[in-house]
Amino acid sequence: MTSLARATASRLNGALSTGPKTAAGKAVVARNAVKHGIFAAVPVVSGECAQTWEAHRVGVLDSLQPSGALEVNLAERVALTLWRLQRLNRYEAAAIGTAVDDAGLPPPETDPFTGALNLTAVNREEHLKWLRNEYRSASESFTAFTEAVELVRGVTNGSSEALSGELIELILGWASGIVYERPLRKFDPEPPCNPTFLTAFGLPPGSVRRAPWTADLFLRALTHHADAIGQPLEAFRRELEEGLHDRAGAYAREANRLNRELTGCRRRQETWHDRAATDALLPPLDVLERISKYEKHLHNTLTSTLHELERLQARRGGAFVPPPMVADVQVTVTHEHG
Repeated sequence: MTSLARATASRLNGALSTGPKTAAGKAVVARNAVKHGIFAAVPVVSGECAQTWEAHRVGVLDSLQPSGALEVNLAERVALTLWRLQRLNRYEAAAIGTAVDDAGLPPPETDPFTGALNLTAVNREEHLKWLRNEYRSASESFTAFTEAVELVRGVTNGSSEALSGELIELILGWASGIVYERPLRKFDPEPPCNPTFLTAFGLPPGSVRRAPWTADLFLRALTHHADAIGQPLEAFRRELEEGLHDRAGAYAREANRLNRELTGCRRRQETWHDRAATDALLPPLDVLERISKYEKHLHNTLTSTLHELERLQARRGGAFVPPPMVADVQVTVTHEHG
């Protein structure tokens, strides 16, 4: 329980700070927390045009045609309430636009690389560079595996055309993987990465990529791997083709995903300054509920003010003004825990 001395001290201390006293001080305080302007007490906030406000105010007064100080004050209140409702509409459009700009982009926390970046221009450019490299790598891998599928599918005996050592190296590496996955294989072929791999086909030791590959020599290498698992050459070629085709499809999907993300990041980079300015006018997330309640409050204020103004104008015109058929009632519910 609070003692009498503490209660007296609290009352005296509270009396020492009751806000600004001068007109200049009150004007400064009136602009406190005018970041987004939705709850601002002044008609025009930073980012809005005073001339637009004045044209809006004059237009509303011309529409309502008030007469006398009381009606003019009510009409001014209508103009201000409509102005604030328009501000809420602009906020909603900006918030939706920001969300649309980010659509399709993964949340930063799902990607450790992206999450490690901050919003500085250098790191945004580094992220774009990283995405471009990843996209180029995936696209090149898709092309390589697609060409490998075509080579496995179309190679025939007797062709004198020289074959790409890079493609042969890729295909034989995949063929070795098929063999080493079979627990009942007859023998272990020499891995293509070993310099002695070529000696099994009468070639001197060296790099698979630089060897003089022909169709006959390539088919001999495939037959060598097929024999290791006791499989006919054509069945082994079909299995090899399917595996290469599946990997090509995976790289195609990865390239498409990276391209979408790259496009989104480029768009976000190009519009970053505009979005930063927009974000500066947006309220923090913890006031969204207040904004919804505020919009309802503005609507109620507008409705009741218009009703009051209409009754005054009708009375001024000599018409009989009965009590309102609809009562403008506002209810505030206070919960036990606030």
